[in-house]
Amino acid sequence: MLRNFKGVILVICLCFVIVLYGCNHKGSNNTGTIKNDAPTTSKDLTITPTQVPIKVIPKVADIKVLPDQSYKDFFTEDPYSLLSRYALSVGKPDRDLYNYLFHAAMKHEKTVDISSFKLKDKQIVESTGALFDQIGLQLFYIKNVKCSKDFKTVRFIYYKDEDAKDIKKDQDIFYSQMNHLLYNVAPSNYTPLQKLFSEFDYIAKYDDYTDAMDDQTTFSASSALINKKAICGGFSFLADYILNFVGVPSIYISNEAHAWNIVTLNGNRYHTDFTWGAGSANTNMSFLNTALMDDKERMKGLTDLGFGKLDIIEGYPGGACVKPQPCTNNQYEFLKDIYDNYALDIENNWIYYTSNTETNRIHLDGTGKETLLKQFVYPINVFEGILYYIGEDQGLYKLVPGESPVRMEQKINYDLKLHDGILSYTTDKNAKDIHKIDLNPFSIKAFASDTSNHMDPFQISKQQTFQIAVTFSEKMNQSKLPKDLIGLVDKDAKSIPITMSWDETGKTLYIRSKEYINQLSGVTLYVLAGLEDEKGNKMIESYDKSIKFTN
Repeated sequence: MLRNFKGVILVICLCFVIVLYGCNHKGSNNTGTIKNDAPTTSKDLTITPTQVPIKVIPKVADIKVLPDQSYKDFFTEDPYSLLSRYALSVGKPDRDLYNYLFHAAMKHEKTVDISSFKLKDKQIVESTGALFDQIGLQLFYIKNVKCSKDFKTVRFIYYKDEDAKDIKKDQDIFYSQMNHLLYNVAPSNYTPLQKLFSEFDYIAKYDDYTDAMDDQTTFSASSALINKKAICGGFSFLADYILNFVGVPSIYISNEAHAWNIVTLNGNRYHTDFTWGAGSANTNMSFLNTALMDDKERMKGLTDLGFGKLDIIEGYPGGACVKPQPCTNNQYEFLKDIYDNYALDIENNWIYYTSNTETNRIHLDGTGKETLLKQFVYPINVFEGILYYIGEDQGLYKLVPGESPVRMEQKINYDLKLHDGILSYTTDKNAKDIHKIDLNPFSIKAFASDTSNHMDPFQISKQQTFQIAVTFSEKMNQSKLPKDLIGLVDKDAKSIPITMSWDETGKTLYIRSKEYINQLSGVTLYVLAGLEDEKGNKMIESYDKSIKFTN
């Protein structure tokens, strides 16, 4: 019995050896012959474990505040180089004398000795006269410039001659407002068409036409910036300067009764009337129908007011004036029926407006018209791509395009306003009970100060604007601008509407304020946890950076 059991064990062991021998050979050919491969070593039997990719968590690498060049600084070295072509067509000012007088006026000097300049009387007169090109803008506080009879001194007469502090105060307002128009209202990532609509809409909203012709200060572009009112020449001069600066070619156009601009977009010329867009101070309305007109529409408006037979010229009267080239393209003819009840969503290229029976939207270039509501609604307000309006039942509604309207309030009055992302309205006839809704997507409530990374604070003059560059450690998800996770907030925890744009690497996000904030003491930028990189990894830390404004 034991012998038989040992035999069985021997057979099993022999089979195991045969199997093990076969496993140590790497295969066979088609004839079944075992390949004569070298036996497998212990090194060859090493098993490599599956490698798990390391999850990289995105972080903020840096937050920089990038100041824009102040409008004031443009004139530091060579003010003569910034004279308009219209001023140079009127006379031939001497560069050195003009610069000398300009810098004296910037320092608020009253009498300037020019006896060292050996120039002919006519050239001295033309050099001092050229200052009026900037008296309508940079040197707005000067009322008059007079040469002495012997042409050896020049005297400046100021509107506020008795108090230089008042002039300095107005200058600071002027520079900060001008910088806001040049940099924040029409940021560099906008197309020329977006920039034109941005500047037109901003001035139309915040400025009014005045017919106070006896008030000489209203003649200047600076009045539109400081006093928020001007006559047509002031509007046109301001528009000519800011549009050319932001990359929309513009020329100053006038006749004996009115002034406006002709702009060029995609090689086509259009009449643009900022004055009529702003509307009268007595109506408190803005109009879009004069933003881009052809010759036919321009002449219709002038004729209706009795100005149609007056000669139209390009440039300043008294200079080398010519008849402007024709404006024949009617691509923007659809604007002629859009008056005061409109709203622009420039970032997304939409104009929202009403007809007698419908509420529509159309792209800035006149394409892609959509009917949003089969009803007339007034007033129209749009913020971050959402329409807010009063319905036929006097309820307050919001409408996300493509979805059904949502009622926000049962019944309100018609006093519905939108400013700085705050929607305000009243529910009583006497307008005593004012309700406010903050529509800004960013909320400071989601921020935890004790766990945030506090970046070094930054100081900047109130005269300057700036953009903020947030640089991340990884390439970020750019499919949606993260306005719910990044916010610019004032000291009262109110969010400020902003524009955002990614750089070409996808790692740096540029941020600008849409609203004029230079009257504040400062702002703080918040970058919250939750931002995603392009792989879907979420940031787990928050960051903040304070920016203080100095006088």
